Amino acid sequence: VFPVTIWHQPDEHLHEPTPEGLKLLGELRNLPDKEQIKKIRQVFKSPRQISHFQSTWKAYQSQKETDIRAFFSRIYKYQGILGALLLLGASRLLFKRAGLQISSLILPIFSLLSGVALLFPLELIILEIMLTIGGALNYSLNNASKELLYTITSEDARFKLKPLIEGPLMRLGDVSASFLKLGSSALAISLANRFSVSADKLMLGLSLVVIICWIQAISMTGKQYDALSLARRNSPEL
Repeated sequence: VFPVTIWHQPDEHLHEPTPEGLKLLGELRNLPDKEQIKKIRQVFKSPRQISHFQSTWKAYQSQKETDIRAFFSRIYKYQGILGALLLLGASRLLFKRAGLQISSLILPIFSLLSGVALLFPLELIILEIMLTIGGALNYSLNNASKELLYTITSEDARFKLKPLIEGPLMRLGDVSASFLKLGSSALAISLANRFSVSADKLMLGLSLVVIICWIQAISMTGKQYDALSLARRNSPEL
């Protein structure tokens, strides 16, 4: 008999951890290998218990890795299908009727609503749907909006500045975003330890602030594009 009840009664597939078991597994995942062994020996006294726990834990981890791969495989599959349908069926009509400003705001507003939803407990299927829709909107609307912005620029700008923007500047943005994420994570962990709050909630709050800035920036850009596009239609010589 284990001194700690780690697993529920086995079902037809695999043991599932109890709340007490989840707590122990969470502690073990954050420890180096040597510390994991030390912790296991503190909890389980006999070699038989240790061996049995390690074998069931390994099986549990393997099954969870398989489940995670299947989870993201479904997301990528349906992202591609939904993104293609939106791009072929809805994007052109939306850009033409609603304009770039409204069309480009759909993804950041959806991201903001999804971020607020993450403040509450969600079923895994809801998270899967959110990731699928977000990825499809990014493919069909966000990428298309970015390309549309070049259509009202001069030929010189398209052929000289576009490669610069989509090459070195975008890579610089990726690197800057990585450093910002690392710095923000370190700050969130420090504040969480100091004030006894959740680091995940702090990071989510920061993400919502970034999304609000994104909404403001894309709204201004889309509004300017729509105004220039209208002026060009009214004055073809521009």
